[in-house]
Amino acid sequence: MHIAFAHPSASLFPKPEASRRRRSLPRALAALGHQVSVYLPRYRQTKLTDPQTVVRSITIPFDDKYRFCSVVTAVQPPE
Repeated sequence: MHIAFAHPSASLFPKPEASRRRRSLPRALAALGHQVSVYLPRYRQTKLTDPQTVVRSITIPFDDKYRFCSVVTAVQPPE
């Protein structure tokens, strides 16, 4: 089974306990043999190992204007 997690915060400012909980469920599911993808916002302070762009631009209608984002794949170094 492929399971996707979307979380509003990376590991920038959350409390350590919340950060551990956020990481533990995807890791446990992966250990059971599931394919797990975790989606996090990429802030300027986010450190990634070898980031690669998967989708160059996505247009998102937002109220009366448009927002643009891209999708990047990478490994976040252990904390």
